[in-house]
Amino acid sequence: MIKENEPCGKEVRVMCSLSIQVPEEVLLCINTTEQDLSAYTSKLLAMNLYEQHRISLGYGAQIAGMPEEDFIYELGRAGISIFSFASKEEMASEFTNA
Repeated sequence: MIKENEPCGKEVRVMCSLSIQVPEEVLLCINTTEQDLSAYTSKLLAMNLYEQHRISLGYGAQIAGMPEEDFIYELGRAGISIFSFASKEEMASEFTNA
């Protein structure tokens, strides 16, 4: 179990579970199951937290329940870049030095 004083970035050893209430009619209207909606909301949460720079790719993949490569693919499909540069100059420098 992760101790309170340990910094973020360590390997996740224990996952917590969150619960939301959704009317059954909604599942029927959108023609989905509880499991599919759960997977979808987990992926959206992970992508949103990643886009806000609050979690790493690794944590995002863990929350989304998929390998990092698949998470990167899903980010791309959503138009979320995995590259973050403070300026065009920084980006140019990174590509020049690559």
